[in-house]
Amino acid sequence: MVTLPGETSSLRFEILGRPTAWRDGRELDLGPGKQRAVLAVLLLNPNRPVPTASIVSAVWGDDPPDNGTNVVQKYVAGLRRVLEPDRSPRSPGRLLTLTDGGYALSVPKGGLDAEVFQDRVRAAQAERAAGDAATAAVRLREALELWRGPALAGLNGAFFDSARERLNEQRAAALEASAEIGLELGEHARLVSELFGLVAEFPLREGLRYLLMLALYRCGRQAEALAAYRDARDFFAEEFGVEPGERLQNLHVSILRGDRSLAAPPAAGRDEAAEQRRVVLRKPSEDVTDPVADGAPEIPPFASPEPRDSAPPKPDGSAPEPSGFAPPDPPGSAGEEPPTSPVPHGSAFSKANPYPLPGAQASLTPHKLARAEPSGSVPPGAYAGQVMSGHVPAAAHVHSAALPAAPRYPWPLRAVLVAMPPLTLGMATWALVSYFAARRRSLPLALSAFAYLALTVLFFVGAEAVDVDRTTWWDLPLLVSMLGTMVGGAVHLAVLTASPASAPGAAAAAAGVPLIERRVRREQARSLVTHYPSVARTLRIGRPDLPRKFDDGGLVDVNTAPEPLLASLPGLGAYHAKLIVLARTAQGPFGSVDDLIGRDVLPSWALHSLHDVLVAVPPPPAGDDLDAAPVMEPEAAPGAALPPRPHDPAD
Repeated sequence: MVTLPGETSSLRFEILGRPTAWRDGRELDLGPGKQRAVLAVLLLNPNRPVPTASIVSAVWGDDPPDNGTNVVQKYVAGLRRVLEPDRSPRSPGRLLTLTDGGYALSVPKGGLDAEVFQDRVRAAQAERAAGDAATAAVRLREALELWRGPALAGLNGAFFDSARERLNEQRAAALEASAEIGLELGEHARLVSELFGLVAEFPLREGLRYLLMLALYRCGRQAEALAAYRDARDFFAEEFGVEPGERLQNLHVSILRGDRSLAAPPAAGRDEAAEQRRVVLRKPSEDVTDPVADGAPEIPPFASPEPRDSAPPKPDGSAPEPSGFAPPDPPGSAGEEPPTSPVPHGSAFSKANPYPLPGAQASLTPHKLARAEPSGSVPPGAYAGQVMSGHVPAAAHVHSAALPAAPRYPWPLRAVLVAMPPLTLGMATWALVSYFAARRRSLPLALSAFAYLALTVLFFVGAEAVDVDRTTWWDLPLLVSMLGTMVGGAVHLAVLTASPASAPGAAAAAAGVPLIERRVRREQARSLVTHYPSVARTLRIGRPDLPRKFDDGGLVDVNTAPEPLLASLPGLGAYHAKLIVLARTAQGPFGSVDDLIGRDVLPSWALHSLHDVLVAVPPPPAGDDLDAAPVMEPEAAPGAALPPRPHDPAD
């Protein structure tokens, strides 16, 4: 607050929103916009003189007035009348003074919301460094509550844009720190919705995307956490042509491995921290009943998974094995046995959540996976963990039958849609059918809509040419067009609305395995290729043309896939498939999918569309037992003729 000598009234200023001034809880009228802008310039430099030329440059930019000094003096005089109403006209200003360096606005500590915000953020950082995360969270919440909207709202110009960007960066850092502390306190369920909004507001801050992935994972939503990483990777690749940072990539790998270090804090610590926050936040005047304070258990919206280290000890007294599918780190030495990676199977999986659930888990190491029988075929509904354990439930063979029934149109809506063609004399039929064609992306429906439109046009043309006093040959086309659009349209819409496939999302449900689950399977398969290539070769990852039990989500190995399989990929064609085979035969296997561009085998546009499908499984080292490796297809001779090269869009 700003208290003038000899007065009891106080002033406070706000710039974290629209610039305003308050006296004793009442907002002051700061006058015209330019006068408010002059005050904002002074508030951005509190207790420091600002030259008149700097004020003119900040407020008017490249279009200053001819008598800029006099104009600034005029607005300063107007501000003095508002801020110091009891000051006599001839006396010097006590709050807004003129010095040799320019005009200075006296703002004591606590009189400007931006300074209060910074002080509270620093206090929160000190509390967090001292180990009091709950109090730090409260301080950050109090600091963020000072924001009433965009900083310096209503003021334009390069000077104000720069100041606004600086203040917004401070707010984003405070929001990120608040989310980090919330995760430390175990509030991941509450933070998920907030982090989704923050990522949309600050898409370039990788820290917020990191916290969103971690919060989703701790809520048991592993697939959505992986999807968040995929969205981040696509965003940075499309906007800037770069990959996410190392921290985000490491979190992605840790989620795939089921790293126990990502687990939420212990429940007791969360309850104690939450209770401390409620005690600090509760005001003395509030007379409310806190169910948690009264002893009732606090139930978050999403139940966090059980701790992974809660398994009972083994009979021999050794430590329990971790749960969850997690390809372990590569062994440190040749003689070191890789750690155990249990894989859930059987009833531990569910359709809605293909990830490990507590209980009913079995332990499989990569060596056991290598000894799995790679015969048979993968049912459409079998999950990666089930086929790896050799157990495919019967429900996997009837995956489509287990899907939830697609919703149908309610009968009032159906009645309205069916009645529209007769009520509009068939004129609305083509528009309604066009809607269904666009919604279902159906070419036959689009052709039907065009036919209805042609009949409607025919009706209007015939109506203009017909003679109402006598019968002409136009009468038959008019009758056909009217009956076709009215009666035929009504019957057609009745059939369309009776089909459950017309409901939104039904086509995706009938497609089989959801896209998000296929992505997870591909990530698990890629993790095996990276850490255990011998196991990947045994499981025939990237070879959908061979019988196998492991579902890799439809990956195709560029090092071993036969030419017809490569040619069947969308956008590849026979020319580039032959080129891939020739390149790997003459120059050796590809070290990564990106080598296809490095060797000038594929153009960048073609690889970009297939990057999620292609994988490069390393070949077995020389001298290794090749019995476990998948059967290689005959390669093309180096001198084989190439098919005609397709048209390249970049040419």
